Amino acid sequence: AEMVQSRSGTDLAAVSAKFGVRNPQEELSITEALKDRYNTISNGSLLSGSLSFPRRTISAYFNSAVTPVFTVFKKNVEDALSVRNIKAPLHILKADGGSLPMEHMVSRP
Repeated sequence: AEMVQSRSGTDLAAVSAKFGVRNPQEELSITEALKDRYNTISNGSLLSGSLSFPRRTISAYFNSAVTPVFTVFKKNVEDALSVRNIKAPLHILKADGGSLPMEHMVSRP
């Protein structure tokens, strides 16, 4: 696998292997090698079962890019509920009309 050098200050990474859906081991190995250098690493094969390599790669890229923003959003919502003493399950409405518990959304915003 070819590793692309990151710009300084980057703490996000996206990993996508050509045949990662059929055999995710390469992506997982790369992720393992990068985990000490990056706070957020998204794997294309874990985000989508699609055989479309470009689509999985773009999904991994945007997932990594959005994760820090979503983490701040999650904290702000939880803080707002806490201040108001609201103790209820927290779900996020997805674009497709479904919803997921907030904790499931953290790794795949």
